[in-house]
Amino acid sequence: MEQVVAIPNSLYRSVKGRYFAGQTEMLTFGNGVNAWAGLTNGRNSNIDGFVNTFTFTNFSDLAFTAQIWLRASSPYKAMTSPLYAPTNSAIIPAPIPRIKIKYLAAPNLMLNDGINVYQRIIPPKATVVVEDDGKSIIGPCEAFSLLLIGSSSTYIDAVVAFGWFEEPIKY
Repeated sequence: MEQVVAIPNSLYRSVKGRYFAGQTEMLTFGNGVNAWAGLTNGRNSNIDGFVNTFTFTNFSDLAFTAQIWLRASSPYKAMTSPLYAPTNSAIIPAPIPRIKIKYLAAPNLMLNDGINVYQRIIPPKATVVVEDDGKSIIGPCEAFSLLLIGSSSTYIDAVVAFGWFEEPIKY
């Protein structure tokens, strides 16, 4: 009799060296300054990126709104985070993701294209984890974007983290 073992998709991708996790630097926003964080896929990556999880950690005493956007362009001058790694540290040399974590905080920062598909209220002194399970797919030249908006004149400090996997394009 043949035996079958079921494992979570994220574990399977990690074993293959295709699952990555990382975060932005500290984002400070409020008082007319918004913050953006996203997973961006380059023009010639030849991969699709699958968003598995994203996390908001609010270090402040005020709540903020997080808007989730698909197909929005990355803001001009967005910085690339060096804070990422493959989740399978047993693979040597370590796989390098083609998807990049980018971020920016700037006055009056808004997204001009793409679709705001939903939003979340992030409570003070809390971490909110969203399980996407790979449903949001980032093709070449696209981004999965999170716009963070404070509603007062007080500044808010937050970090955004992502878990994602990458697969070669097969279409």
